[in-house]
Amino acid sequence: MRIALVSKACLVGTYQHKLEELAAQPDVDLTVIVPPAWRDERGTMTLERAAQRANWIPAPAPIQQLSPTVEPSRPATLAEMASLATSTTSDVLPPTDKPPWDPKLFTAMAFLFSFGASGILAGLNWRRLGKSRLALPTIAVSLAGLAGFLALVTQLAENQATLVGYVVNIGIGALLTYWQLPAYRHWVATYGQTTTRKSGWLIPTVVGLGTVGAVLALLIAPPLLQTNAAVQHFDRGNDYLAQGQYVLAVEEYTQVIEIDPEQAAAYHNRGLAYSRLGDADRAIADFSKALSIQEDADTYVLRGDAYRLTDDYDRALADFDRALELNPDYADAYRLRGLAYAMQDDLDLAMTDLEKAIALNPRDAEAYFLCGLIHIDRAEREDAVADLNKALELGLNPEAEQVAKDALQQITE
Repeated sequence: MRIALVSKACLVGTYQHKLEELAAQPDVDLTVIVPPAWRDERGTMTLERAAQRANWIPAPAPIQQLSPTVEPSRPATLAEMASLATSTTSDVLPPTDKPPWDPKLFTAMAFLFSFGASGILAGLNWRRLGKSRLALPTIAVSLAGLAGFLALVTQLAENQATLVGYVVNIGIGALLTYWQLPAYRHWVATYGQTTTRKSGWLIPTVVGLGTVGAVLALLIAPPLLQTNAAVQHFDRGNDYLAQGQYVLAVEEYTQVIEIDPEQAAAYHNRGLAYSRLGDADRAIADFSKALSIQEDADTYVLRGDAYRLTDDYDRALADFDRALELNPDYADAYRLRGLAYAMQDDLDLAMTDLEKAIALNPRDAEAYFLCGLIHIDRAEREDAVADLNKALELGLNPEAEQVAKDALQQITE
């Protein structure tokens, strides 16, 4: 019996030994034609030949895609993926110098580096298993799934995200392992057992670390960009506030709050801008929000003063009290609480707080001004003159300055 065979598979190894056994049979004349190279979508592979009992004849030129199961390279459809994954045939015989990785590695990869890394390695492994049409779809679906999963976990609390992350990653890693095991077992049955040492650690390591780097970049970069934008809006808001452009300041602080709704300083400063615009109600709302995020003596003083402007003296005094609990040496809190007491005609408590404010800050012109007015109400002429002159010396706002001058003129007449 004469047999002629054209093949790229009959190289040194299992197939050669089987053909040699066939050639050793009586009345069998076996001729195998082997091309000098095999070319497919992965490139050109030089083939080696050996001759023992069979006749090994080199072909005159490279032969392309001799296997009848090879089709032009294209990604597989989902239906084809399911069929190919469970099939025991290969579209292109895997190179013997690149044995596949054991799919059990995918679960460990998912645990250590994420299921995205497992998906990339599984896609690369399909090529080594001879099912290259599954490679690109596996990688693409895995990376798309990882991106969607990251978007989901960022909306969860930290402890929930950690638990969900481990469960999902290990689960998908195990699924990839289960999906590829039949093809891997067939490869092992055909070509012999392999090990990760033979398959190589470099690619899994690079894929794993690269995926972790990409995940960290996706998780860290957006918050950093948002933080940078928030800082820019906050700084512009501060500049507008210092320039007296309160409407523009409100707009900038609102941008900060839209980026970071838990930014206490933005609510504090926007409340201050509203108070300068005379909008006490909005100022109180912003100060209250800031205090719900973080207690701060300054914010209590500002909210207390806003309450005073709305004639809500009880709440104003409560805020000044709390500010002094947080900072017992807060001169402005004593002065404003003294003013609130004076507005309620409790002049003794008012004078006590104003004197405390002056003791803490001897250059507090407004405290001297208020003391001077109380002295006038008490008919304490000399003390009133001294305090009002001191207030004018330190410098008052134009409106208070005019009141002080008018009061001094009336006293001296």
